[in-house]
Amino acid sequence: MGFTRIFGTLVPDEALCLLWRLEERGVRIRLDDENMLIMKPVSQIPEADRTLIRRFKAHLVLLVQGCDDVVRKEAEAGGWVPPLDR
Repeated sequence: MGFTRIFGTLVPDEALCLLWRLEERGVRIRLDDENMLIMKPVSQIPEADRTLIRRFKAHLVLLVQGCDDVVRKEAEAGGWVPPLDR
């Protein structure tokens, strides 16, 4: 298994690829107030990916937090803000 350094830590490449695959399918991923992953629509998540989501949950949380931090910092600096419907 390979790893990629992102947001100051090593993340399994499999977790990154899973996140990208979900986004390509149109799955919206966010964290709730307790850092629980919220993914919609669940109909776009096949069972094989659900298994991987359970396996890489901590890594997915870290990736979503990191992305949210980047977006927040850009917005605070008056930079680009993506059109999210979260």
